Amino acid sequence: LLVSALEQSNAPYLPIVENSTWEKLPFQNFDEVILMDSQSKRTESGLKSGKNLSRLLVVGPEGGFSPVELEKMHQFENVSVVQLPCPILR
Repeated sequence: LLVSALEQSNAPYLPIVENSTWEKLPFQNFDEVILMDSQSKRTESGLKSGKNLSRLLVVGPEGGFSPVELEKMHQFENVSVVQLPCPILR
């Protein structure tokens, strides 16, 4: 699936995908954590720029994260929030 998505999007590199619970993710090991959030009104004005930054993209379960989970994730300093209009990604 990853190779097919890579070819269809004409992306220059293959991302590393890890299935995990958010509590086990090493937020502090990344320059930027991008949190896809369908419930929060908080949206960052811009993401960090730079080709050599390490980034973690956090996408929650169908229906989104719980309010408690979101509150805890928003407390990390390196989290940028992207507000989604819908809780289901296709």
